[in-house]
Amino acid sequence: MISNNQKEAIKDRVEALMSKHRGEIITVEDAFEGNFMDIKQAKIKLSNGSMITREQVTKNNNNSDVVYILPVTTSEEVLLTIQSRPFSKSGVGIDIPAGFVDSSETASVAASRELHEETGYTSNKLIQVAEYYQDIGCCDANITCYLALDSIRTREQKLDCDEYIDTILVSVSELEYLISSGYIKSAPALLTLNAYKNMRGANMSRKELTALYGIAAEDERYYNGLFQSRMSFCVGILTAAISATAAFFAAFYGSVSTALLLFIGGFLTLCTFLICQTCKKALKRAYRRFLEAIAYRAKLESMLGLARPVKSLTNESVGRWKNDKLIIERHLDTRKNFESSTLFVDEMLEHGVNKYMRDAFSWIGIASIGFTALFWLLALDLLFFGYWRSIFSF
Repeated sequence: MISNNQKEAIKDRVEALMSKHRGEIITVEDAFEGNFMDIKQAKIKLSNGSMITREQVTKNNNNSDVVYILPVTTSEEVLLTIQSRPFSKSGVGIDIPAGFVDSSETASVAASRELHEETGYTSNKLIQVAEYYQDIGCCDANITCYLALDSIRTREQKLDCDEYIDTILVSVSELEYLISSGYIKSAPALLTLNAYKNMRGANMSRKELTALYGIAAEDERYYNGLFQSRMSFCVGILTAAISATAAFFAAFYGSVSTALLLFIGGFLTLCTFLICQTCKKALKRAYRRFLEAIAYRAKLESMLGLARPVKSLTNESVGRWKNDKLIIERHLDTRKNFESSTLFVDEMLEHGVNKYMRDAFSWIGIASIGFTALFWLLALDLLFFGYWRSIFSF
């Protein structure tokens, strides 16, 4: 560690040299105006009296600052972007999400916005890991790099009219392979990946990993219990709503007008439909967190050497998940057909317990909205037309 005295000493030495070499801009003229960037020509007087001419490149109407974001999902996969880069050797750029900082926003706000627009993902854990000049010799653009931990997809992409971007999820080991193979030559991607690997604790002690494993196991039990309790609560409140609707009809039939009875009944069944929709969303959130807790615990099991491959699996299916470090005995056979842990979580959300729960609530919701429409149509007919009155003698 550097002492405070050492910090002050090196700071004074550097500041003295900086003041010695600080020049003065004499004139600035426009040399070129393009669609995407402008070039200005400046005459500069150096501190030793010499005069030099230099070109300055500006982009995005002088808002040249840029943010780069490395999104890391809760399953520890990295999201990359693929888009046309016609002036590169391959003509295509594989990179991490990036974009310009608008004049009215900070770099962190721009990072959140660009991540959401280009990928549809959001993160509540945005961490700045690097800041540097893009090309200090001819440009004052500042590049700020961020890690977006625990990124989750909340919507589809929202791209500008001149953007055409695909995304791909890869594991950290797959990202390292893409970099070593020359597919990715982006300095921000290299910087943020290195920062993430350091933060990730690749060299954590077994004691630290064991402590994390205990926390992960507790998380899995907690979210499993949360899902079960939410399921019980939702079933209970739906049962109460349906029972209340039936009791209302039984109690007031014959004592109030049939039209009013149908209108109120339709309102109650509409409430049942809204309860169904809310329950589906709440249960899906809880079940996703449960699956992600399983995934995280499984990674730690693999790192601690606690997981054992299932003998029935082929070498190929085990190998596809080897680098993902998501090996847990009771899930290997299920996951062997998936290429990544994120796909595993997404697929399990669409099938299994969550699927049957969602289907049940969907049918109740459809029935509720159907009864709402039926009751209200009958009520309107009784008030204004009398067609059904003549048939059923209401």
